[in-house]
Amino acid sequence: MRVAGIVSEFNTFHNGHQYLLDRVRERGATHIVAVMSGNFVQRGEAAFFDKFLRAEAAVRCGVDLVVDLPVPWSLGGARTFARGGVALLSAVGCDTIAFGCETPDLPSLAQTAQLLLDEEILHETASVMRNGVTYPAALRQTLLAHGAQDSALLIDQPNNVLAVEYLKAVYAQNSIMQPLAVQRIGQGHDSPVTDGAIQSAAAIRSLPVFADAKPWMPAAAYDVFSLHPERMLDRQNYGTAVLTALRIIPEDTFEQFVDDRSGLIDRLRVSVRGASTLEELYQAAKTKSVTLSKVRRAVMQLFLQIPVNAADGTPPYLRILAANERGLGLLSSEKNSLPVVTKHAESAALDATSRELYALQCRTGDLYALCTKEKRACGLEQTSSIQIIRSSQLSQPRP
Repeated sequence: MRVAGIVSEFNTFHNGHQYLLDRVRERGATHIVAVMSGNFVQRGEAAFFDKFLRAEAAVRCGVDLVVDLPVPWSLGGARTFARGGVALLSAVGCDTIAFGCETPDLPSLAQTAQLLLDEEILHETASVMRNGVTYPAALRQTLLAHGAQDSALLIDQPNNVLAVEYLKAVYAQNSIMQPLAVQRIGQGHDSPVTDGAIQSAAAIRSLPVFADAKPWMPAAAYDVFSLHPERMLDRQNYGTAVLTALRIIPEDTFEQFVDDRSGLIDRLRVSVRGASTLEELYQAAKTKSVTLSKVRRAVMQLFLQIPVNAADGTPPYLRILAANERGLGLLSSEKNSLPVVTKHAESAALDATSRELYALQCRTGDLYALCTKEKRACGLEQTSSIQIIRSSQLSQPRP
């Protein structure tokens, strides 16, 4: 048995994701586990569809088991996102970590990962950032100063950056997982809609009518989402919910939720009072030294009131969102090294730290329920159990 793991967002599931799964199967994976961002994603936004719907689509398209990446890690920067995802894949018992990237040259990726684990490199990068330079630019500058031109070029591509962070986490956690790099094809990260069978997830999310996405999604995924348009993100509801929350959070508590050394908190305090849309808020708070993605993540951390140290370690339990028969078999494996939660009642057996995280997950789910086209009541996390999709159901049209 070869169990391959993927750290994912599937926001939303498209032909590029299907291509990755197919290549992983071709290279010998008998099981595929996806650790998937929940209702809030790494770019600092609410997910396009809720996590339970996205998990169902993933299983219908070939994933065997979908594990929830809790919100402190799903909203973290690349390093935090990767650390949480790798830890959960290891806890399930994966022996391989697979990822798509622009440069699937494992020796170069591994060399870059080792460089970025070097304390001297990290210290010099932090020093450059104190001059008002963003982290990506400071890192490139530091690598070039050390003669690592190839690594500096490598991290210019977003999926290469994530690949390097996955490898760093594998090394730091002494994981047994072996890397499997797959050449990314199709449009680039955040590219607009163009010709071709594979579009970026950002392009699909930008379409004015979701039905237009059908050519760029596997039929099984499109069917899942198209039957539930009410569970799609509504930009107006989302913006109103976020701005309302930020306006009533006491300004002297911002430091509890945003880790900042660049004056971002002060700009957010001012911007929250003056902005009438999220985009106005983002543009007013960002600077040349603070990326837009960092601003968006800070806004989400405030909205959801995620404590600054919530993602310091790794997730302490496995929250299972969906599975098929093969995936269920992994849950009974002795290789599972963390408690498994498939329904709300099982959370009572968790330790105090895990219950605190679970409560945060419940609260953020209640806030997400205000952000979709059909607003919903509280309690989605508590009332949603693992979705089991049998092989007999995969050959049938979704009811």
